[in-house]
Amino acid sequence: MNRKTLFGPGQFFHVYNKGKNGQEIFINHCDYFRFTLLLYVCNNSLPVSTKCTRCVGANYYGLAEIKRGKPLVDIVSHSLMSNRFHILVRERRPGNLSKFMAKLSTGYTMYFNRKYKRQGPLLAGPFKSIHVHSDAYIKYLFAYIHLKPLQHKAASKRSHPKYLGDEKIRDSLRRYEHSSYLDYVEGDRKRKIILDTSIYSQFFKRRADFEQNIFDWLRFNKTKDLVEAPEFFYQEES
Repeated sequence: MNRKTLFGPGQFFHVYNKGKNGQEIFINHCDYFRFTLLLYVCNNSLPVSTKCTRCVGANYYGLAEIKRGKPLVDIVSHSLMSNRFHILVRERRPGNLSKFMAKLSTGYTMYFNRKYKRQGPLLAGPFKSIHVHSDAYIKYLFAYIHLKPLQHKAASKRSHPKYLGDEKIRDSLRRYEHSSYLDYVEGDRKRKIILDTSIYSQFFKRRADFEQNIFDWLRFNKTKDLVEAPEFFYQEES
């Protein structure tokens, strides 16, 4: 398959996918748990063994005990919703991103099909990717990826995050556990090991700066002054 996006070492990419025909790919907490676990297990130069996942308990205790080879990519941020996921990554070596996503997609589809006694593809084709071409774009994605679950859950236009106050947004983000947001604002979750947090520290000196970045992007969106932001800032992906 020929891709429009050419991958390369040291480059950042926003990768995402959703369920085939929009179907749910996360039915319950266990499904979110498995996918998050696979983010760590599949980011590995060695073959994946599902046996290693059995030692990981609630709240991801034991995750650090899993033996891995060298990471294929650096995972910067992620968020999972009922029928889709978003990940910001940096590729380490040519071809590593495609290897990682193939392992992740295959591993989760096998788990899901076995659990729910189904067959066939789970995701809407190969993963989608967008090259992240600037520092401003990376900062934008820190906001976009973590805000996406709030937008996804919004029942009406007025409940969309861009119409909410800072405190309501902060509270909603802190109550949503299926993203990397809490790894950056709390810092003591066992699953934080999934992330390469060195990228975060290049852009944000304090937690308050990270949170302010999210609110700033929402305010830019209200005034249509989206500095270097893609056109799909508040649109669903195709």
